[in-house]
Amino acid sequence: MSKSIGEETAVADYAFRFDAPPDRVSFTNRIKITGWLLHRRGLPVYGIPAIVRGILRPRSIFRARRKRSRPLIAAAYPDLPDAGQSGFLLALELPAGPSQVTIEVQDHEKVWRTIFVTQIWAWPLSFLGRIGLPRVEQFLVTYLAQFFPGKARSIAAPARSESVARIESGLRHGNVETFVGATSSIQREIKTVHLFVTSKSNLFIREIAELLCAGFRAAGCNAQLFVD
Repeated sequence: MSKSIGEETAVADYAFRFDAPPDRVSFTNRIKITGWLLHRRGLPVYGIPAIVRGILRPRSIFRARRKRSRPLIAAAYPDLPDAGQSGFLLALELPAGPSQVTIEVQDHEKVWRTIFVTQIWAWPLSFLGRIGLPRVEQFLVTYLAQFFPGKARSIAAPARSESVARIESGLRHGNVETFVGATSSIQREIKTVHLFVTSKSNLFIREIAELLCAGFRAAGCNAQLFVD
């Protein structure tokens, strides 16, 4: 999807970055997105909301907790008074299935401007906690997440200039002048997934397995369900 002129202008006016982009597939319906954002000319920011739109659910709006301490950003932007408190936290609740997540900023004129749009598939396993298996839920969420190393597909990527990357990297190593690129790691991506259920299992268990298969397929895997 191409960006509108308004989105391109918003991205150009703000410097922002996520600490970790959201995963493209989530096995929990609650996710957190943290990062920092500030206006390049030091103009005030009045809000950072995220809008979640699901297929069978009306849109939900989640407002970020702002003014979180970011000493590295203060050092990188000494001329901007709000840089030291430019951090934010978004706590989102996702419906099952695909959702469009839009992050906006309310600018100095209190106009809402889009800065980031992405698609996330959620296949929450919270039912395990509700039936008294919280450790099983935690294990499966952690275990399944490792098969999806890719991040969410963004429609409007955040503005992160190479100069900002150099400053942040230099600050982490105590030297603003030097930029050290991150070392690349080789990770094998899973393409085929086989799930098994016993023929003695009830319909509820099979529905869970089919839901997991659909999540793997949505992430680009060749997933099949077998009954032993």
